[in-house]
Amino acid sequence: PTYNSDSVWSYESGGKQGTRDGRLNAQASAFLIDWKDIQQTVPLFQCGFAYTANLGKARSKGFDLQLAVQPVDGLTLRGSVAYTDAHYTRTVTGGSTNAVLVTKGDELPTPPWQVRVSGAYEFAMGENNAFVQASYDYASAYERLPTAFNTDTTIMHAGSTHFVSGRTGINVGQVQAAIFVDNVLNSKDDLFRTRDSVGSDDYRWIGFRPRTVGIEPE
Repeated sequence: PTYNSDSVWSYESGGKQGTRDGRLNAQASAFLIDWKDIQQTVPLFQCGFAYTANLGKARSKGFDLQLAVQPVDGLTLRGSVAYTDAHYTRTVTGGSTNAVLVTKGDELPTPPWQVRVSGAYEFAMGENNAFVQASYDYASAYERLPTAFNTDTTIMHAGSTHFVSGRTGINVGQVQAAIFVDNVLNSKDDLFRTRDSVGSDDYRWIGFRPRTVGIEPE
């Protein structure tokens, strides 16, 4: 009973273009999103619990660019970059003291820049087809939103993240066998951090799963 439904109006425009031989393809788009009655958790600093509230309105705008190139037969290189500018557009108060929960102009806790680069190479191995793939994902740093009940500056900053993965395998008829490596660099980037409890010197931390190597049949 502490919150209602949210609603979104979104507008997007874009275009695609490619060469006749299909070796070069590009696309771009721009968007505008108006978000109303945002559902967000509000932590209660004194007791460690939280409740969900509708924290006003926000506007998000940005763009994305994507490019795919096939310089030689079998090799495909892809890249994309996306930018998001998201802010609250109304100040919201609440609680028994009518404290300020969000202030007009506060940024939503999301990385403004995201980049992805990948490559895939397919080649013949006898009578079968084999492949090698690799990808790199980047998200820029941002500030997590403080609230009237949580102003701990040691957990507000979210640093940039880097994630690398790879995969190689072979297709035999309708069966594919692959070896994969996720989080190749064993990144320990901070995805989320909070205090273990009110007044504690310890933190709860969430990051990527450690480097993972496996075999995957399909």
